Amino acid sequence: MPPDYRQQIVRHFTESLKDPYSVRSAEISPPHSDFTGLINGGYRQAVCVRFNAKNSFGAYVGIRRQIVWFENGKLAGALEEPLGCDNRIVYSPFPEMEQGGKPSS
Repeated sequence: MPPDYRQQIVRHFTESLKDPYSVRSAEISPPHSDFTGLINGGYRQAVCVRFNAKNSFGAYVGIRRQIVWFENGKLAGALEEPLGCDNRIVYSPFPEMEQGGKPSS
């Protein structure tokens, strides 16, 4: 797992979410080996992330879960609503992802 994996995850979601500044209730799991699917290479070092963010209509859509995996020190992919990121995973707060990755004032 790369030492800057948290920053890579924030960058990924800042670039891919419709409104990254609306993220709230962000949480992250510890890094672990997870099955990301045969198409995605089988087992990879991964992290589960869950958060609530606004959609293109400006409404919060509820908690979303994604698994993010890494290869050769880089974020290699993400998958929405993975089975491996269910409620058995232990999450902790992920404040860096809120406010679009900007420190709160």
